[in-house]
Amino acid sequence: MTRNTTHFELTPGTDETQSFLYADSSTGLPIDLTGYTAKMVLKEGMNDNYDGYWNGDILLSLTTENGGITLGGTNGLVSVNFTAAQTEATLWNRAVYTLLLVTPQAKTILFMSGFVTLLPVTT
Repeated sequence: MTRNTTHFELTPGTDETQSFLYADSSTGLPIDLTGYTAKMVLKEGMNDNYDGYWNGDILLSLTTENGGITLGGTNGLVSVNFTAAQTEATLWNRAVYTLLLVTPQAKTILFMSGFVTLLPVTT
């Protein structure tokens, strides 16, 4: 599995879900995510206090436990769920993130990383 670099562009005050396939890099077949957990942390970055090590303040935490990430079991889907409330009244417009998968054996896998940008609303 090769790590994905993905950039999210979100409209403040809207619900948005984006899904990604976790697949075996040699066969392309989905990896069974049964028993896995996931966590994604957004931190200040780029336009804020980005220091090259992503040590900024935590802006948002999405997990399988809080419903921010949904795992699809045998179909290998990882869905990231942003709610309107999470993006509506924020004081940031760009963040860096990492999304980690944790296997049933407690092995941590870096699945995705990149930026989240809140696009300005003009209406």
